[in-house]
Amino acid sequence: MFAFVQAHKINTVLIGSLLSFCITQSIGAVELKVEVENLSSTDGLYLTPVWVGFHNGAFDLYDYGSVASAGLERIAEDGDPSVLRSEFMAAAPTGSDGVIFGPAGFGGAPIIDPGEVTSAIFNVDGSANKYFSYASMVIPSNDAFIGNENEFGIELFNAAGDFTGPVDILVLGLNVNDVGTEVNNEIDAAFLNQATPDTGVSEGGFVQRHAGFYDSFSGPAGTPLILGGTNGAGIFFDPTASDFTRDGFQLARISISQVPEPSSVALFALGLLGLRGIKKIRRSGVRT
Repeated sequence: MFAFVQAHKINTVLIGSLLSFCITQSIGAVELKVEVENLSSTDGLYLTPVWVGFHNGAFDLYDYGSVASAGLERIAEDGDPSVLRSEFMAAAPTGSDGVIFGPAGFGGAPIIDPGEVTSAIFNVDGSANKYFSYASMVIPSNDAFIGNENEFGIELFNAAGDFTGPVDILVLGLNVNDVGTEVNNEIDAAFLNQATPDTGVSEGGFVQRHAGFYDSFSGPAGTPLILGGTNGAGIFFDPTASDFTRDGFQLARISISQVPEPSSVALFALGLLGLRGIKKIRRSGVRT
């Protein structure tokens, strides 16, 4: 009898907790899964670990035609998000951010290989941080990167703080940017022929759309070092698979979903209620 009473209490508490979770999940912080998929084909482009931030709109990653911040320069030239993270917290102190690493990566480095999928879970207060930003370096390159310019462009929550997703962000080749801080001569290019970080020729330019690598489909003329090249680790960059200027080129997909999904939790709770009801009928001697 004691065991039955204890089990009955546990079931009651568990069901109550799950139903309470379903009701309150949209009120406070929710867990979001951010998944990154490198859509490049074999011998294509790589991505450095992806920085992501959740904020109230106070953090502006960049503007076309303007000088990049020191943090964006570091991530676009070397894939280093540390300075950018400090800039983010200074601009959006109530926000939250993190970095999504590749599951294995090249030689143990956590970059995201062509065809690779990786993800991370973030606890986000939707009432305080409605908007989403991201950034990653495209490699090999001198200072190519991807990231959203409009700080209000990716809205994840409504005015009540409810998650409005899932959200799917498709990053195309035409979304690849040039941070404008290093000359795109393909010498001292990260993940190709660079010996140490921050050794390229300084440019002093502005953030703009990337024109493409030398000898690319719609890029500048010149002797290609990236397209058709091989880095020191023996990785080959196919002239077609690595040319993001080709029509319809798909570089990455970023998917954002809530975990667990409220509908799944509700169904599970209702299932427990149903199971409890069946057991109660059977205990009373009624056959089903």
